[in-house]
Amino acid sequence: QMGDSNTWDLVGEQQQRKKSRSPSRASRVDSELLVGVENVAELEALGLGKEQLEEEARRHKKQRSKSPALENIRKTSIHILQKFGAIPKKRDDSVLLFRNIDIPDIPLDAICIRPKEFFEEPKVFSFRDMGREQQKAEVNEKCSYLFRGTSFEQDDHFELPTETGRVPEYDHFCPIHGSRRRLPRNKLVTMQTLMHSSNLWILSVAFLFLFTAFNGLQNLQTSVNGDLGSDSLVALYLSLAISSLFVPSFMINRLGCKLTFLVAIFVYFLYIIINLRPTYSSMIPASIFCGIAASCIWGAKCTYITEMGIRYASLNFESQTTVIVRFFGYFFMIVHCGQVVGNVVSSYIFTLSYSGTLRGPEDSIYDSCGYQFPKNLSLLSELAESNLARPPQKVYVAVCLAYLACVIISGMIMSMFLNALAKDTRNRKSAQRFNSEIIKLMLKHLINIKFMLLVPLTIFNGLEQAFLVGVYTKAFVGCGLGIWQIGFVMACFGISDAICSLVFGPLIKLFGRMPLFVFGAVVNLLMIVTLMVWPLNAADTQIFYVVAAMWGMADGVWNTQINGFWVALVGRQSLQFAFTKYRFWESLGIAIGFALIRHVTVEVYLLITFFVLLIGMCGFVAIENFDHIVAYWKSLKQHECSEKNLHEERRSNT
Repeated sequence: QMGDSNTWDLVGEQQQRKKSRSPSRASRVDSELLVGVENVAELEALGLGKEQLEEEARRHKKQRSKSPALENIRKTSIHILQKFGAIPKKRDDSVLLFRNIDIPDIPLDAICIRPKEFFEEPKVFSFRDMGREQQKAEVNEKCSYLFRGTSFEQDDHFELPTETGRVPEYDHFCPIHGSRRRLPRNKLVTMQTLMHSSNLWILSVAFLFLFTAFNGLQNLQTSVNGDLGSDSLVALYLSLAISSLFVPSFMINRLGCKLTFLVAIFVYFLYIIINLRPTYSSMIPASIFCGIAASCIWGAKCTYITEMGIRYASLNFESQTTVIVRFFGYFFMIVHCGQVVGNVVSSYIFTLSYSGTLRGPEDSIYDSCGYQFPKNLSLLSELAESNLARPPQKVYVAVCLAYLACVIISGMIMSMFLNALAKDTRNRKSAQRFNSEIIKLMLKHLINIKFMLLVPLTIFNGLEQAFLVGVYTKAFVGCGLGIWQIGFVMACFGISDAICSLVFGPLIKLFGRMPLFVFGAVVNLLMIVTLMVWPLNAADTQIFYVVAAMWGMADGVWNTQINGFWVALVGRQSLQFAFTKYRFWESLGIAIGFALIRHVTVEVYLLITFFVLLIGMCGFVAIENFDHIVAYWKSLKQHECSEKNLHEERRSNT
C-alpha cells in the first residue's frame, strides 16, 4: 500500500502561508514530537531514521539548557556582525515540506493586446483625385513582428493579407520573442533606408543650388531691370498659379519625378541666360515658361518626398505622417539657406566691383526714399539716383554667370546621384492626357465658407513676399544704401526665415495655432507701421537689417502655419490637393503684389497689405470659432422662428 499512497498526504497543508522565502518554525520538523514516533513506515517515508531523530532531539534539548540571556546576546551580536558584513550569513538548508500551490495558466490574449502597427498601401500620385471627397478607406492591418521578412516587397501591387497569420520565420526584432527586441527602432540601418535618407539630402542640396541662383536673381529684378523686372515677375507667378492646377500631374505621370526635375532645371537655366540681355520680347515668354517649370518642380518635389517618407516609414516601422513631416522640415531647412547664399554672392560681387568708388552712408534723411519713394524715378534725389544706378554690364554678367554655375551644379547632382522612383517606369507606359477636373474642383470649393475665409490670409502671404522682394529691396535698401547692399540685407532675412520656419513648426504642439498666428500678425503690423512712419536715414544701417529679420520671422510663421492650416481644412487624405490650393492662392497673391508695384505708391501698397492682413486675421478667427458661430446663428434663427410662431398663435386666438 505504500507504493499507492502519496507522501504529501502525511503532511497537512498550512492554512495561512507567509510570503517570506525563509521557512517558519511551523514548517520545520519538530524533533520533540518525532521522538515518540514508533511507526517505522512513517519515519522511512520522511526519509529520516530513528537514530537521527533521537540525536536531533538530544541536540535540541541541549540548546534549550543554555542561559536564555546569553543566547539572546549571542544572536544579537551575530546579527549585527552579519549586517555590517563582518561574518557571512549562513545559508538556510531547511527543507520546506508544504505543497506549492500551482498557479493556473492565464492566456495573455485575454488581458493583453498584441502590439500592432498600421500602414497604408502607397497610392500612385495623380492630381485627378486630389480634391475628391475621399471616404475613410479601410486600412489593411498587419502585425509588424509577424510580417517583417515578407511584407515589404518592392512590388507596389503587393496586397497585404486581411487576416493575420504567423510566418514561419524567426524575427530577431520581434518585440516579444526576438533576441534583438530591445534595439531601438530608429537605430535600424539597412541599405534601403540609407538610400532613401541619402536621396532626401541629395534632393535638398540640388534645390539649394537651384534656388541660390533663382532667389538671388529675383531679388535684383526690380532694382536692376526696373519695370521690366516687375512685369516679368508678374508673368512668372501668374503662370505658376494657373499651371499648378493641371500641368504638374501630366508631367509627373508622363516623365516621372526625376525627369521632371531635370526638365525644370533646364528651363531655369534658359531663364538665367535670357537675363543676361533682358528685353520685353524675351523676358516675358521666359518668365511664363519658368513659372510652368516652377509649378512642375514643386509638385514633383512633394510627390518624391512623400513617396520616400512612405517607404522609409514602412522599412523602419514608423508613422508615415511623422516621417513625411520630418522629411519636409529637413528639406526646407536646407532650401531656405539658398536665400542667404544667393544674396551674399550677388552683394560680394557688386562690392568687389565698386571697391574703389564705394562711400559710407550719409547721416541725413532721404526725402525720396522709403515710403515716400515716387512712381516717377525722375523725382529722385541725386544721391538716391546714384544708389539705384544700374551696375556695369560686366558686373551684372558676372553675377548671372555665378548663378548659371549654381544651376549647372544642381542639374549634375540631380542627374548623377538622385534615384528615380520605381513607379515612374510604370507610369510612362500608360497614356497620359490633360484633364480639367482639378479646375472644376477648385471652382466647386469656392462656395465652401471655411476655404474662402482662409483665402485673404493666403493672399496676404503672397503680398508680403512681393513687398519684400519688389519694394523693400528697391525703395528702402537700394535707394538708401545702394544696390550692392541688397544681398546682405536679404541674407539677414533668409537666416531669420530659415530658423523661424524650422522652430515654429513644432511650437504649434505646445501653444496651439492661435498664438502663433497672432504673433505673426502683430510682428507684420508693427513692421508695416514702422515703415510707414520711418523717415529713412541711411546712417541707421541697423534698422534695415532689423526690419528684414523681423519680416523673416513673420514670414516663417506664415510659411509653416498657413500651409498646415490648409492641410487641416482639406484633410490629410487630400494632402496634395491642400498643397495645390495653398500654392495657387499664394502665387496669385505674389502676382497681384508685383502688379500693384507698377500702379500704386509705396505708402498705398503698405496700406493695402495692412488691411488685407486685418481681413485675413478676422477670417482666421472666424474659422477657429466657426462651430460656435454656426451654433449661435442657429439658436438665433430658432428663437426668431419660435417668436414668430407664438405671435401667429396669438393672432389666431384673437
